[in-house]
Amino acid sequence: MDYNKTFREQRSGIKSEMKFHMNLAYREPSAEQVARMTKRMGGKLPPVFKGNATEARRHFLKQMGINDVSLNIDAEDLNYDGIRKTADLVRGWGFNITDIECGVGPRYDYPLNYGGDGEKEFLDTYEMFTRAAGAAGIPVVDILWRAGVARVGRYETEHTQHAVGSIFDKEEFDKTNLPIEHDREEVWNAFTRFCDRIMPACEDAGVNVALHPCDPPYSGYQGIADLLQTSDDYRRAFKMAGPHLGMKLCVGCWLEGGYKFGDLLEDIKEFVLDNRVHVVHFRNVFGSLSQAPYHFEETLLDNGAMDMYLVMKQLVKYGYSGAISPDHVPMWEPEFGGSNSSTAWSFGYMKALMHCAERELSIEQGLM
Repeated sequence: MDYNKTFREQRSGIKSEMKFHMNLAYREPSAEQVARMTKRMGGKLPPVFKGNATEARRHFLKQMGINDVSLNIDAEDLNYDGIRKTADLVRGWGFNITDIECGVGPRYDYPLNYGGDGEKEFLDTYEMFTRAAGAAGIPVVDILWRAGVARVGRYETEHTQHAVGSIFDKEEFDKTNLPIEHDREEVWNAFTRFCDRIMPACEDAGVNVALHPCDPPYSGYQGIADLLQTSDDYRRAFKMAGPHLGMKLCVGCWLEGGYKFGDLLEDIKEFVLDNRVHVVHFRNVFGSLSQAPYHFEETLLDNGAMDMYLVMKQLVKYGYSGAISPDHVPMWEPEFGGSNSSTAWSFGYMKALMHCAERELSIEQGLM
């Protein structure tokens, strides 16, 4: 008997259908991946990368009660047969697949942001990827229309309770990045061509695209203007692309941009009700790019400037039922689990916020 499921089914009041999920690697990481992660974590290799990483990670997710996963498909499996076999493998482990990302696109090949060389090959590959995902029963494909995530470093800071967190500082960023060489018109034109090609494939395949906001929403990374600088840019994209374009609602990106990006709580209401939110990245930050000194730090959920309970309550209130996960957690002591410990802490905190929101909304609506 699943006592947790039985308890939830018997409990009165509102019950959120949000799917707590996490990225799942389905084969052992390569030496290159391990080296990249070790460098990112300041030379400290997370324990999950030691030994049988994929098996350990599966157990770790199950022990946290996580039954839904996001996949990042490896290059060798980027075809119809590879995606189907991978989906079958992961489902055989007892996981549902919420969304899938592949290693092609503007994040991996910077000129694609503005329609540079390789655009046709990219569109051909991404259309195949979209149709293959649909054939494999995966409902959402992911994309980031940017050269990558821009930060200036990882440091132990007061706002992370002296854990290692990620930092962005506008003044430091401006000193080390190129002037903008490719403006927003170029970027939007390239994105329009992407939608013209991919949205009909989404319609045929029964798949939605989850578009991640620019992180941070501040143009200039690799000399390229940002596609998404405000929530109004999402509205422009949705109006242009139609119903199969949605978003990864990265709470951290909204907060990084501050009030200039948009009204987070009202945007959640609007975009959830419009069925545009397919994935939520649940992250808090301290500071924003809307006011001096134009600096922010990624924090634990309870250490940033936002009351994350208000965010969770808004998601529950308006019936968000898609995938949700913690995002960019600070690095705790490696000997005590590193980022895996802070991830587990974050999931527990998020589930507690969700249950509190369910109860409060149930009482407000006279259901308890």
